[in-house]
Amino acid sequence: MVEDKTNLYRHAKHNAQEAIAMAKERAQQFDIQAALDRKNNAKTSNISDEAEVTENGEPSTNPPVDRMFCSHII
Repeated sequence: MVEDKTNLYRHAKHNAQEAIAMAKERAQQFDIQAALDRKNNAKTSNISDEAEVTENGEPSTNPPVDRMFCSHII
């Protein structure tokens, strides 16, 4: 009967170690994806980074526009 418990504990330990390793891997993948998402969101922010140009080709003196707040106008 002692051998049965030893074997049971050995399998439980192995399963727990496997679960921990899988959780660490998922956490690392989540961190990588979150970093990529932050990078992409920074590139496509709602505020226009491009300088606007007037009809005669001169740079506009208007400040950048937050397109999220004026979408109802467009």
